[in-house]
Amino acid sequence: MAMDSSSYMLDMSRKNAKNIFAKRKITFCKADFLQYNFGEKKFDTICCHNTLHHFVDPQKAIEKMISILRPGGAIFIQDIFRPSEWIIPVYIFVFAGVKDIRIRKQYRESLMASLSVNEWKILFKKIKLEGSCIKYHFPSHISISKKDDCYR
Repeated sequence: MAMDSSSYMLDMSRKNAKNIFAKRKITFCKADFLQYNFGEKKFDTICCHNTLHHFVDPQKAIEKMISILRPGGAIFIQDIFRPSEWIIPVYIFVFAGVKDIRIRKQYRESLMASLSVNEWKILFKKIKLEGSCIKYHFPSHISISKKDDCYR
C-alpha cells in the first residue's frame, strides 16, 4: 500500500512504481495517515521517506507506524534534519537549485519544519524503538536503522 494526502505525490508514486515494481500489485490510497483506519491490517515493512517532517506531531506518526507493524517487521524512516540557520541558504542553493523560486521556497519550508539533530535524538529516546539507532547521512539526512547496521 502506498499512501499520501497529496494527489500529485500519489501520481509520482504510481509512475515510479510502474518502472520499479512492474510485476507487483500496489494499492494507492489518498488519505491522512494519522486519520486512516487500518482496522486489523498489519504490515511487514513500513517506509517513511522524507515525510516525517510534514507531520504536526512526528511522535504520533511513528507510534502509529509501530501499531500497524507485524511482529518482527521493519520500519524504515529517512528524513531531513534542520541545519544551523547560517547554512540554510547554502542547502537551498545546492539542493533546490536557483531557477524555480517555488522549489526554493518549499525546500526552505521543509528545512524549517524538520527537526534538529538534537530534537531527533530526544524524539527517538521517547519512543524507544528497540534494536535501532540513528544514522546521520551528510549533509542533510537522518535515518533509523537496526543496531547492527549502525556506524560504530
